Amino acid sequence: MKQRPTGDLQYVQRMNRRLILETLLNQGPMSKIDISRTTTLSPTTVGNAITELQSENLVQEVGKVASPLGRRPTLLDIQWNSRSAIGLAVVDNKVVGVRTNVAASIQKASIHEFSVDRDITKIFQMVIEELLSGVDATTVIGIGLATPGVLDRQLGEIETIANFPWRHLKFPGSILKDRAIPSFIENDTNAAALGEAYFGRGRQMNSFCYVHVGTGVGAGVIVDRHIMLGSRGYAGEIGHMTVDRHGTKCRCGNSGCLEAYVSWRAIAEFLKDEVVHPRYKDLENVIDRGGFLKAVYESGRKNEVFANVADMLSTGIAALISMVDPEMVIVEGIYEKCDHFMKQVEEQTHFRLTNIVHDKPKIVTGELGEFASVAGIIAMILERNGFLRSQESLLASPYDFQVAQIQEYAVAMQ
Repeated sequence: MKQRPTGDLQYVQRMNRRLILETLLNQGPMSKIDISRTTTLSPTTVGNAITELQSENLVQEVGKVASPLGRRPTLLDIQWNSRSAIGLAVVDNKVVGVRTNVAASIQKASIHEFSVDRDITKIFQMVIEELLSGVDATTVIGIGLATPGVLDRQLGEIETIANFPWRHLKFPGSILKDRAIPSFIENDTNAAALGEAYFGRGRQMNSFCYVHVGTGVGAGVIVDRHIMLGSRGYAGEIGHMTVDRHGTKCRCGNSGCLEAYVSWRAIAEFLKDEVVHPRYKDLENVIDRGGFLKAVYESGRKNEVFANVADMLSTGIAALISMVDPEMVIVEGIYEKCDHFMKQVEEQTHFRLTNIVHDKPKIVTGELGEFASVAGIIAMILERNGFLRSQESLLASPYDFQVAQIQEYAVAMQ
């Protein structure tokens, strides 16, 4: 009798383990016999895999099945705190970091501001060391970084970060020293879209677009619960979509880009003479950009500026909807506090789609705010390691990713 190659056997065993973990993730706690029935794996196969998973501290006994007759089967579940995930994100002028367990419950957070004259890799290292403190590095299943800029995912290189002088930064480079922890980088808008998909507004959606307007403009596109990257990873760069061929010069060198009309840099230029409060005297250093724009918009003194921004932003979003056909569009960034303005953008977008789209998608703000991208990195780590739950499971019982905990940490640092 011909023996099965060892490699094939190990592959089957890995797939069985993954199937059992997936079943417990979405339907646990369960007994061995229920796992066998659900997965159609034999009781012996399930028993062997469970023994192995228990020895690695991935599965634990959590009680007995309630039964009036005979021996009560033991219930098994994931050992949620046996492994950790670490996510980092570059958000405006700070690096945000969180460590979670495999149920996405936040265990620790770290936030550090930076300036252009500092080596940002030192900030990455500082945040990572703080998050690794108190845990065994061998139990960390991944470290990821969400950042704006041009990325080479395969090399783990940040080629440029918009508005900062750093070039060709390696992540993690030498930051992890001799720790063998899997690591990766991802575009911040793509990561934010995934964050909303698994922890925020997009939980109920199969396909949606996430648009972020800040210093630049970008979009993350979720199709069938997966991020759309494109052939070279640049899908969603709507900031450089042409909305006026003979229009304003953009920093990219082209004319009439969406970013040249709706980004913070653009609107700050339009509003440079507008001071509604002493805290907003120097627009270059405004930290609460959303608060500033809300104050200006509600004052009614710059209606023509916001009318033009709404016109251009709705043009870009309508084009995105026409191409992708999403169920919903999430818009975050500098306009998220301007409720009436966003309603204006939605109305104009829908008007542009009158003869194209019958059921027009709602345009809403997200649930995770500035922490969406770091949440998305956690989701990516969980997915890569087989710990990401199904949409059906999430709708029944959402993840316990509490943005408020990160906010509390940020307040404590001030």
